[in-house]
Amino acid sequence: MMELLVFVGGLLALMAIGLPVVVAIGVTSFIALTVTGAGGLPVELLPLRMVQTLNNFTLLAIPLFILAAN
Repeated sequence: MMELLVFVGGLLALMAIGLPVVVAIGVTSFIALTVTGAGGLPVELLPLRMVQTLNNFTLLAIPLFILAAN
């Protein structure tokens, strides 16, 4: 639940100051993962985990839909 609060709050704050959606999603994802302990992963493995998640098309559909609307 903490991850969701950090992510949504950060996303709304960054979009309110005028950052593009893609930058806001990337920054808040990284901040949420580092603040909440990255699910037990060391910080060095965060880029690897992000790239591995891109292989899951179901999870990728939501950000792509948002980016297409922007």
